[in-house]
Amino acid sequence: MKLRLRGNSIRLRLTQSEVARFGREGKVEETVRFNESERDLLYTLEIGAESDLFAKFADGAIRVFIPEKQALEWINSQQVGIETPVGSSLRVLVEKDFACSEVRPGENEEDAFPNPRNEARSTS
Repeated sequence: MKLRLRGNSIRLRLTQSEVARFGREGKVEETVRFNESERDLLYTLEIGAESDLFAKFADGAIRVFIPEKQALEWINSQQVGIETPVGSSLRVLVEKDFACSEVRPGENEEDAFPNPRNEARSTS
């Protein structure tokens, strides 16, 4: 799961196997390990009981929660992403991670979702 922080926004991008695990277990997590004298940063995506997508930060962890119904619709469809409603002070976006349009050295995209742009080019 990739984490992108920019300004007042959080973006999580999940590979195919991470989306499948999220569907089975209701949670996906990653840890950023700093040097041994510092704390780690944990970030999670979880199915929550609340009615809206939201995020919170506590005890060195960023936790993003998606309502179960919304999560299941996203997991079991072609829907690319889920975003917080307009007007939220913190923008949160959760999306399926597509393979890049162009190959980038050092990137392993074997588990990424097929990029619709690449598929459109191959059929034309």
